[in-house]
Parts: sequence; structure tokens; C-alpha cells
Amino acid sequence: MMTSIGRNELCEQPAGQALIQLVVVNEFAKQVSENAIQVNLMAINAMLASRQAVRGNSGFQVVSQELRSLSGRLDTVMHDLEDKVTDSVHAVSNFIRHRHRLAILGRISVSRHERMDRLILLKLEESHCDQTEIDVKRSELRLVAHRAMRLCVTGTALAVNARIEALQAGCMAGKLDQVADRVATAMTETRHVLKQIEKLLE
Repeated sequence: MMTSIGRNELCEQPAGQALIQLVVVNEFAKQVSENAIQVNLMAINAMLASRQAVRGNSGFQVVSQELRSLSGRLDTVMHDLEDKVTDSVHAVSNFIRHRHRLAILGRISVSRHERMDRLILLKLEESHCDQTEIDVKRSELRLVAHRAMRLCVTGTALAVNARIEALQAGCMAGKLDQVADRVATAMTETRHVLKQIEKLLE
């Protein structure tokens, strides 16, 4: 598995390593978004199933509505993460491109005066895309991943509540318990993916 990007390691790592990590984070974010969509569908099915129950299990309907709301927030957070990954890719690409230009300028055989002028211009340009910007972007990514993790903890608690409510559903108990179980599984998978994202962003 890939190691995290340290403050001074970016220059020492192969140039593409940082970009590869961001692509992996983006793929993980897409997985979490897909899980959020599945949780939303399960919550809709649970609402429909609870309405079919003889007494109409209003507790399960409330939990289902909360799960739908949670899945929407989780999906929004993941889209935010994907946007921040895109910003980070641009920052890392600019950083790598500027370091590459400086290296090339150092090898060009031109007059010393002309080389110094070019280096000064590139240094000024580089000041707009330095390692600090990359660190800030990585920090923003960690915060979004942390927000998503908190939502998953809430989702797991809602899945437990759904199981409790399913016990009171009479003839629909089995079906509602199955939905609650699938939601719990989806939340566990999502937390696992988010832990991988957090590990990449350390």
C-alpha cells in the first residue's frame, strides 16, 4: 500500500506518487458515495415495508427517514471530498511542474545573467504553489474524511435503532431486520473505506 505524503518527502518521492495517492482517495470517495446511494435505497425500501406492517411501524419509518437524510449528507460530503481531491491534484501538479522547470533551467547552457533572470521569475511563480498549499489541501481532505466518518458512526447507531424497531414490527419483523442488517453492513464497509482514506491522508 502507498505511504502518506510527508512534508519534505514530495520532492524525494517519484513525482507521480502524490498524484496516485489522490487518485486512490478519489476512488474511495466514489465507493462511499455508492454506499450512500445504496443506504438511501434501503431506507426507502424499509419505509415501504414498515407501511405494510399491520400496525404501521412508525418507529421504523422515523429511523428510515433519518437513514435517508444521513445517506444524502454522506453523499454530499463525498462530493465535497472529490472536489477537494481535484483541487489537491492541481496543487500537486503545479508544485511538480514548477520544480521540474527549475531543474531544467539549471541545466540549460545560457549566459549566467539570463539563467539568473529565469530562475528569479520561476521562483516568484513558484511562491504561488508551494508545499504549504499542498499541506493545507491535505488537511482539508482529512477534515472532510473525518466528517464522513462521524456520519458513519451515526449511520451505525441508526442501524441498531432499526433492528430494535424491527422487533416490534410483527409479521414484517424479518424483512425489516434484514434491511437493518444490510444498512449495518453498508455502514461497516463505508467506515472501512473511510479509514483507508484517512490512512492515505496521514
